[in-house]
Amino acid sequence: MGSVTRIRGEVRRDAVIVGRARHLADLAACARRARAGEGQVVVIEGESGFGKTALVHAFLAGESGWITAAAVADDGECAVTYGVIEQIADELAHAGAAAAADVDMRDNGIRQVAASAVAALDAVGGPVCIVVDDAQWVDEDSAGVLMLLAHAVRHRAVLLVISARRDASPLLNRVRRLASGPGRGAVVHVGALSPREVQELVEVSLATDYSLRSATTLAAYAQGCPLDIQAAVEACGGDPARAHDQLTRYVPDLVESLRTVLSQVTDSCRLGVELMAVLDAPTSVADLDAVAVRLGGLVDVPAAMDVHLLEIENSRGVLTVRPLHARVRDAVLAAMDRDAIRRVHTAIADGAVGPRALLHRAAACVDGSEELAAHLEEQASGARAHGDLDRAVEYGLWATRLTTDPGAYPRRLVDCAASSVAGRHLRVFDELVGGLESLAPTPERDLLLAYSQLRRGDNAAARERAASALAADLCGEPASTALRIVVTCGLASALAVVGELAEVATLCDVLERDLSVLVAERSADRADDGIPVDLLGREIELSALRSAVAHYTEGIAVHRSPVAKLLDALAPGRYDGRHAIALVTRGTLLHKDGQLHRAAEDLTSGLSLIADDASWVAQQGRIELAMVQFRLGSWDDAQANAADALDLALDRGDPWSTAAAYAVAALVPVGRGDLAVAERRLGLAHAAMSESGTLVAYRVIALVEMMLALARRRPERALTAMQAYRVHADLGDRVGNWDAAEAVALLELGRIGEAAAALARFERTDAEYLLVRGAVSFMAGERDRAARQLRGALAALDDDSSVIVRGVTWHRVGMLLAVDGEPDAGRALIRRARDLYGRLGAARWLAECEADLRALDAAPMARSTSQNVSSETSLTVREHQIALLVGEGLTNREVAERLTLSIRTVDFHLRNVLHKLGFGSRRQLRGWAAAAATSRTVPDPGDESPSGEPHRSRFRTLVLGVAGA
Repeated sequence: MGSVTRIRGEVRRDAVIVGRARHLADLAACARRARAGEGQVVVIEGESGFGKTALVHAFLAGESGWITAAAVADDGECAVTYGVIEQIADELAHAGAAAAADVDMRDNGIRQVAASAVAALDAVGGPVCIVVDDAQWVDEDSAGVLMLLAHAVRHRAVLLVISARRDASPLLNRVRRLASGPGRGAVVHVGALSPREVQELVEVSLATDYSLRSATTLAAYAQGCPLDIQAAVEACGGDPARAHDQLTRYVPDLVESLRTVLSQVTDSCRLGVELMAVLDAPTSVADLDAVAVRLGGLVDVPAAMDVHLLEIENSRGVLTVRPLHARVRDAVLAAMDRDAIRRVHTAIADGAVGPRALLHRAAACVDGSEELAAHLEEQASGARAHGDLDRAVEYGLWATRLTTDPGAYPRRLVDCAASSVAGRHLRVFDELVGGLESLAPTPERDLLLAYSQLRRGDNAAARERAASALAADLCGEPASTALRIVVTCGLASALAVVGELAEVATLCDVLERDLSVLVAERSADRADDGIPVDLLGREIELSALRSAVAHYTEGIAVHRSPVAKLLDALAPGRYDGRHAIALVTRGTLLHKDGQLHRAAEDLTSGLSLIADDASWVAQQGRIELAMVQFRLGSWDDAQANAADALDLALDRGDPWSTAAAYAVAALVPVGRGDLAVAERRLGLAHAAMSESGTLVAYRVIALVEMMLALARRRPERALTAMQAYRVHADLGDRVGNWDAAEAVALLELGRIGEAAAALARFERTDAEYLLVRGAVSFMAGERDRAARQLRGALAALDDDSSVIVRGVTWHRVGMLLAVDGEPDAGRALIRRARDLYGRLGAARWLAECEADLRALDAAPMARSTSQNVSSETSLTVREHQIALLVGEGLTNREVAERLTLSIRTVDFHLRNVLHKLGFGSRRQLRGWAAAAATSRTVPDPGDESPSGEPHRSRFRTLVLGVAGA
């Protein structure tokens, strides 16, 4: 921190500070004015643990040139006369202010001590920063001196920082008024962190991604206190896996503190707090009194308010007690014994009605109750019949837990598991799997276990277990058929996501058969046992599944797919939530077909119809939409959708979307040059792929790998990734633009023949393929063909071409035109690419365009300088650069690193150099380089050779990077 002398505890430079940018800016502004001789007073106030001291440390760590005198006023300082001023005087004396040692506080009044302190400040000879932490504890005499100092520093280079809780004391009240005056300083309020700031704090501390939903829960639980959140992060051992689901468990415990508080209050006060902990819902004061009477006690709400444990509000004329804070609630329940909690549940149930009474009755049971379990089962069935799957799962769980009849247990467990699958309550379903495994084999049980195995990524075992259940004759039983339809849809959707399309086709046949049976058995659209089967919705889902199979395995065009025919038969205004899967499916297929704008419309419409934003349809649609928006250039929207997808994947623990969500969240960072973030997310995507790989994950990971590999100049990495993820050989190029991407990587490695062979697998005429073909032709020495293909790529651009394809095409074809006799047209195209990259924030590509424009502007001068050089200028620009570097003694690897080329490319050019100069060894280049250095200037990288032929290596480097983008 420059010449900062000392601060108690030392200035922490490694403290993680988030959400405090505005506060630091206010401090910095005051510091600038103080340096200029306009003394400033800053008051930093906030609750304990909210980061006041950390803010001061962060501010001082970013400053230099200050003499710092810091004092800490703890609760013991109140009894010490001039205790804080003594600390400040010691600090100033340590900084070399001799006058500070003469500050005599014995038997001197406040004004004399203040005058001595001002003299010490003047003797320092530089800007001084005085920091007083925990100022609410400052003794009265020190407070008086500080107040006088605050007025005296007005025309001195002094910054006085007072940090305190939001207490009311004479000192704090007066310095607040002073700091609020015009040009005198600032009052900085340090409050609770927002959920997004908590998310950033955890991500920075653990170097991982943390879902916004989890951050919202943690922020509420820790009341936004940075100190408690940091303590929780440290307590979890820095393990990101433990942090995602368990971080709230590590927030510092309040149980003992609450036990102490509750032991010191009256019984009626304590009873009110305990009742609200169990109720956990807004409750009128009258209802709270009624529950207390049933327990034989009274409630003293005002007393509980005095100790800040209860709060009341006027809700439409009714005095209502607010629920306890989640953290306080958990601590109160932990301090209560189980019997007391059950007695409260019983008392609440005795006076309540409806679902609330039922759930409190269930919670009050100790050893189970078959009568209550049967009633809960009936209520769960009714909730399913009305489509309320959340309540059905809640009732079903209690019915399963309270069951005492061994014969009823399997039925209730299977029904609850089926409801959790239908309602996508996957964490609940995972809890029930252990119970399902203990049941005797039945078709329903085997289907559910197959679904569980699929969730764990064990596709082979899932298919084997499901085979017999799918083939079983259910004798037209509506209840079993309905359950099989629900689970079969889940299985088919999951298998479609991971690319097991042959199995999906089989499941579609089973689903179609069962739907026909159910239609024939009943006229209503819900099963007799209450399991909701919306026949129209399931038929739409079946249509979407068959469309995916037909497109990926048979190459059926999107407009001829079943889902397209279904949607085309309806006006858009007639779409409802059941059509969301159809729109998302068609949008995905249109995306694969390159129709980006229509894909964006379908995906956006489909997502707007989905009520449950955490459903698998919403997740897949959101990930696809983020990819489409990235390609269309809406990078901010793409980043927002990718963040939402990642939040939901982490929050739900969904193995099918986690890998793709991590990868799609890396697209914008790699596009904008934030490679560290992109690398981290890509690594997490690879780790998630080991659990469950999906088609969309294969596509997006390959794309990110390609972009990163080219940004890092490591094409072999991209090639390895594509070979690893091109696992669906039967799907060919319908899963991703593998051939173009593979050709780019091969071309970068100098394997021109293999690149041409990769492109020859499929004959296409889109801009991306023509651009890569042009690069291959150029490197193969087929200049005329390359020019035709590159001009063809320019002509093939349309509104659905991705922004990267457009930018790369404009840039590369612009370079071709610039050195092929059309410099003005070439520069215009490069400027279009530059402007596009500027709007996107694509720093790397923007820098390339600007460098090439500068090189082209300098080219005429370079050409005029080289008119009279010897015949050795037949070397191209890159050959000349490589020859000089090798002549200086650099190895091929060092040359490659210096010029950001591959070693193979350096080898290729070096052979050409030796041939053109007639040398037999690279050693001969040393003398040549020395002579060349004294007789000529190295040509500009943007120059062309005397023959007018563009530099092949430069051109190749410019063309790489477009495939898949």
